[in-house]
Amino acid sequence: MSLKPDVDHSAEVDELLPVNMDLAVKHGKLAEAVEALMTLEKRCRLHNDWKSVDRVCVGIVQACWQTKDLQALNENVVVLCKRRGQSKTAQTKLVQEAMSYLDSLESEDACTELIKTLRNVTEGKIFVELERARLTKRLCAIKEKAGEIKDACDILNEVQIETVASMERREKSEYVLEQMRLLLEIGDFTRTNIISKKINRKVLADEAFEDVKITFNQYMVRYHDHKNNYMDIFRCMNSIYNTAIVKNDLERRTQVLKEASSFLVLAPHDNEQNDFLHRIKEDATLEKIPAYSQLYKYMTTKELIVWSAVDTQLKPDLFGTGAFGGADADRRWSVFKDRVTEYNIRIIGMYYDRMTIKRLTELLHLSQDETETIVSKLVTDKIVWARMDRPATVSYTHLTLPTKRIV
Repeated sequence: MSLKPDVDHSAEVDELLPVNMDLAVKHGKLAEAVEALMTLEKRCRLHNDWKSVDRVCVGIVQACWQTKDLQALNENVVVLCKRRGQSKTAQTKLVQEAMSYLDSLESEDACTELIKTLRNVTEGKIFVELERARLTKRLCAIKEKAGEIKDACDILNEVQIETVASMERREKSEYVLEQMRLLLEIGDFTRTNIISKKINRKVLADEAFEDVKITFNQYMVRYHDHKNNYMDIFRCMNSIYNTAIVKNDLERRTQVLKEASSFLVLAPHDNEQNDFLHRIKEDATLEKIPAYSQLYKYMTTKELIVWSAVDTQLKPDLFGTGAFGGADADRRWSVFKDRVTEYNIRIIGMYYDRMTIKRLTELLHLSQDETETIVSKLVTDKIVWARMDRPATVSYTHLTLPTKRIV
């Protein structure tokens, strides 16, 4: 496309554009004005006067808007964008001009119709991909408001937002968060996890994006909660806890730490979980939550935990908070009891190489069946290495729990 026009129509446009705008707006002859401007646009386009083409195209859109003829606006946007050899700049400018009218439309139906028109003319055109992405997000907001959440989610997630190079990092991140939110609303957790990978982790590490980081981790908590991934929930909560926004708000900091701490004690034991137990215990904020402070002392001291003491002394303060609140409170309290039992078995394994099953059940305050079940699970999960010796006519008589497996 030549930058220099074959014929300069700028003077002609300066003369005819105001005349036809007056014809449309003041005299109500929109059709005549549009026809004259279309003829002028064609002359400018054939003579490669692209600056004049831009002005005329925008002028036609403005004339339709100022006369409040929304049908003509939609029709002429389509006609102008489909004209043979139409410049990319002209299409971009008229789309942007039409988008500027959306906030002024009182009718939601009219707004939806204009958005659909603009989405149709921008489909498959990379030079207006940013405008199309914004239009799509706006359309989804209207559909969600109307209760069409599934349709809104499907439409929004059709946009491959990571490929829109002209979009700023913040806007792009917030776009992905909106995609995640809608997916969570319809319960599509698999796609939520896939979409979450579109957010650059360098963005989350940027201090200027801490609000994005918090929202992202809150959505991931919902995802991991569905999967019962307690350690992953803790990681998300811990990321939120370590933001300056939370650190500078004492009430919020305490609440987030309480939630993070409750999920950490539910996580299966490994080196990472054990390391975080000790780190959280040393956090000064934990002292402001007496029940959790006492719980972490139990979980980091190499002594057996008496479950009845936890159940009677700490449950009134723990139950109903953090992980132990909501519809899953009873199930998670049962999981917590298993974690305490596993902790006790690890402590026993530190001091005993061999123990009768009867004595083990006494120390754990469990029945024999419960003890065998929990030990078998720990062996299967490779948390401890154990051997149960059951002679042919006798129940389990000995239990070996070395801290290291002997090869």
